Amino acid sequence: MKDAVFYGFLVQALVVFTAWLPALIVFAFDGRCEPLMVYGNVLGIVVGVIIVCKFLPQLRSSIYAKGSHSLSYMTYGVDAVAGVVAWAQKFFITKERISTWLPPLFLHLLEVVVLSLNFYHDSRRKEEAGDGEDKPLRPKRKTSYLSLLWSL
Repeated sequence: MKDAVFYGFLVQALVVFTAWLPALIVFAFDGRCEPLMVYGNVLGIVVGVIIVCKFLPQLRSSIYAKGSHSLSYMTYGVDAVAGVVAWAQKFFITKERISTWLPPLFLHLLEVVVLSLNFYHDSRRKEEAGDGEDKPLRPKRKTSYLSLLWSL
């Protein structure tokens, strides 16, 4: 296990160094940021896609679990609200580039979606229980993951 952690760290360090390499080369010869604007925007989009992929298992478990279970509404809620406020500041006030505001936008919108799904399922569970007691919701029929994503 320790070897896997060490090699995982090395791979991550190599990826980060490789991503920084073009910037280091441009700064060494030119010294200006402008030639890197497109590269920075592309990296921002790549990070946004990575964030979405990282968050898909949480979204999937929220869809199939039919409720929050161990999810903290307070933690997700505070993070989502603070993130949306920070995003709005980056987008509307400082007018930063897409590489800066797109990844957090994806992250915090996905948090809002997960919170909404869990709140909906928790509310339905309490209504169906009728006596204020939680009971698990079971889906009426088995649906595929892709069909659930299409319905969102």
